[in-house]
Amino acid sequence: MRLPLVAAALTITQAIEQPVDYVNLLAGSFTRGDVFSTGNTLPLVGRPWGFNHWALQTNDGRSAWWFNGNDHEFKWIRCTHQPSPWIGDYGWVMVGPPMGG
Repeated sequence: MRLPLVAAALTITQAIEQPVDYVNLLAGSFTRGDVFSTGNTLPLVGRPWGFNHWALQTNDGRSAWWFNGNDHEFKWIRCTHQPSPWIGDYGWVMVGPPMGG
């Protein structure tokens, strides 16, 4: 009985030509810490197992919640060590001119 199911699964599977097309950096980042959460993730870009990661900062950055996926502008590009808003950032630098209001 299992053999027909495995055979059916193998015939449906296709190779993905461009895996990068399926990446969404904003997945899980639409969070307002005091109201709701969709994952509490940050849209970090970096090398696998990297120490420094890059992300957009959308507010003044005075708390660990310096990115909000619902904001429509960003103010800085941030190099960070912060893996999650719950942990906080212990070392960071912001790059670029101040953007936004």
